[in-house]
Amino acid sequence: MLVVRIEKEVEDDHKVALGCSLKQLICLVGIVAVCGIFYLASHSLVLSFFCAAPVAVGLAYFGWYTRNGMQPEDILLKRLQTKYFKNDVRRYRTRNSYFALYNGALERQGSAPAKGKKRKCRGKA
Repeated sequence: MLVVRIEKEVEDDHKVALGCSLKQLICLVGIVAVCGIFYLASHSLVLSFFCAAPVAVGLAYFGWYTRNGMQPEDILLKRLQTKYFKNDVRRYRTRNSYFALYNGALERQGSAPAKGKKRKCRGKA
């Protein structure tokens, strides 16, 4: 008997209605509601679309955009974590042999500062 195993990590979008997931359906209803509110306020279809466009684009972004399998709220959370909440300390330090060779060449030329002496800064302090 031929058996094909399916990985357990494969995720499937559960479609609720109109071929949209629940998140996409909520964003679609929000877009329609915002356009409807602006239409009732202005009684002009073109004006309501132009006024509701920034909100509609934002809702569409959160509803349909994915990058590398990540949703927009996950992307924003990662950016906030790396920018404000996480420290920038490197946990692993690589050994760069070219850096040691470069420093040795500078010391042989005499342009490297001697140990214990500070190098003069040419720019503004």
